[in-house]
Amino acid sequence: MGSYEVRVTDAAAGAPEDPTGFWVEHVRDNHGALHVRFAEPAGFRGGTVVQRAGEQQLVEFWSDAVEYSRTRADIRADDDSGLVLVLAGAGELVVDQDGTDVRLRPGQGVVAGKSRPLVLRHAGRARGWVLNLGAGRAAGVVDCSRGLGAVVRTMVRTLSAQRSTLDRVEFVRAVESIAGLVPLCVRPDGRTGSLAALEDAVRVYVAEHATDPDLTPAGVARAVGWSLRQVQLALARAGTSPGRLIREARLRRAMGLLRLAPGATVGSVAFACGFRSATSFGVAFKQRYGMTPGEARESS
Repeated sequence: MGSYEVRVTDAAAGAPEDPTGFWVEHVRDNHGALHVRFAEPAGFRGGTVVQRAGEQQLVEFWSDAVEYSRTRADIRADDDSGLVLVLAGAGELVVDQDGTDVRLRPGQGVVAGKSRPLVLRHAGRARGWVLNLGAGRAAGVVDCSRGLGAVVRTMVRTLSAQRSTLDRVEFVRAVESIAGLVPLCVRPDGRTGSLAALEDAVRVYVAEHATDPDLTPAGVARAVGWSLRQVQLALARAGTSPGRLIREARLRRAMGLLRLAPGATVGSVAFACGFRSATSFGVAFKQRYGMTPGEARESS
């Protein structure tokens, strides 16, 4: 089973002779392929606290003025299609994706996709958090000033502050809980009206009932009180379908069980996650992750 690690890094202490070179490699190790441009390379100061357990990662960061850009070449280099939640803690963070600047002041956040060009920049003495969310719905602004968004902000800050008291299982479950709440707080441009609300309701219902082997697209539609066609239209706006949403939720849960409970058999994991047979589970799992369930368990 993989471990939970907490790593505190200071650019100047890590490489006094070349803090910017050290910082570039450190940031790429945390976030994948990207480019870094420093406002004032000489005497650059920056630091991070990285909490990591497998693919689950929360990074608290602070530094002098800098700009990070993820280009199309970077996207091709590591093929990471996941989402990240960026929260501002001090100063102003500017996130530019799809030609739109989102200015984040302390307590504000945005969900950004790593599969499209992205720029994050800030002035000196800025501080913030970046949380990996994995694959999911479209990116957009997160209102962290009230309601559920404020709950998410508090959870992220608390998860960071309690880093030394957590173990792997606690950290992973906390990140999964936050990732499950974030979609309910996102309001991308143009996402208004009943279809957006319906998509939210469908995602919540599927997340709560994915392990039921009798769960079907039609059953989801009945449960939320809409027609199957309306549910399909709502999810099509986000590039998915009821069937794919159910399958993805089951596979994510299965991946978590394989890593957190290495003694469980593949068959028991399949049935616990809503699959009717180990064979169909194995086929779907390999199509999604490029490896068999057994290989995923051995790599944890």
